[in-house]
Amino acid sequence: MPNIRIYLIKTVAKTFPSVVICALTILTGNLHAQQPPMPCPVEVPCIPAGPKPCLLGKALEGDMPGIMNPCTPYVAPPILRGEVRFRPIFIGLEGKVEDSTTGFSRDFLKELGYVNQGILFEYMARAQIGRVSLRAHYDSYIRTFRGHNSRLDWPEFHLGGDLDLMYTEPIRLGLDMDFYVARPEFRLEDPVLGAINIAAPRPATVGGHIVLNPVSIGRLSVSMEVRARRSIRTGTRINEYEIAAGLKTPETVLGTVALRGGFRYSDIGLEHENIHVDVQWKGGFGELVYYY
Repeated sequence: MPNIRIYLIKTVAKTFPSVVICALTILTGNLHAQQPPMPCPVEVPCIPAGPKPCLLGKALEGDMPGIMNPCTPYVAPPILRGEVRFRPIFIGLEGKVEDSTTGFSRDFLKELGYVNQGILFEYMARAQIGRVSLRAHYDSYIRTFRGHNSRLDWPEFHLGGDLDLMYTEPIRLGLDMDFYVARPEFRLEDPVLGAINIAAPRPATVGGHIVLNPVSIGRLSVSMEVRARRSIRTGTRINEYEIAAGLKTPETVLGTVALRGGFRYSDIGLEHENIHVDVQWKGGFGELVYYY
């Protein structure tokens, strides 16, 4: 009997091969159907534990995306930016030197022979990492402030730093601090006031800034900057206010350029014992700024 069954199976396979293939397919499908299905992988979202980030955490997340997110192993580096500026300033000068004991004073223009017009070129470079910026300023005076037997020397180089409390793509708003490397000096030989030689303390100031630089692609945009600072040291004083506004070129991979005009007012003072020197200079300027 087994031989007869084998003979019949072979005969059917040779005569009707399609029937055999169909039977094997059905049998294989039944075997797979009897096996339990494999579970599909389910993606479980990462839900950060703990309270929401505070204001400082949001600021850090804005500077370095990913640093406050426990669901990602990647942290983006802080934003790196910079600025280089060239600015000629046309200054109008006025001032006086006074002896507070006797009340006697000399006017810079009328009595000491100072020229009320001056020109200086200011160069500034700024490097920014995240919300912190470091600045270096250098002022090159075309005409020094001199009178008859008198001279005022204001430091040419000073350093500064910015901390942006609010930093978005178009706006920077924050606090500043500046300090001068050298001492301001004033010299005078006068028959009434006598010989005066003042070397005042190195100036230091604190202040604030608002900078508007919206991103523009393919068109010009507005660029504006306002700064104010006040002295924090005794014996020397510089209170300064300036505003600049103009147009900025479209953004490129190499940076962008702004052409602006503005106005600056500076109130300067030196003191030594009973001698007080008060100077104000103010004037307009144009500037070329390169952002990268």
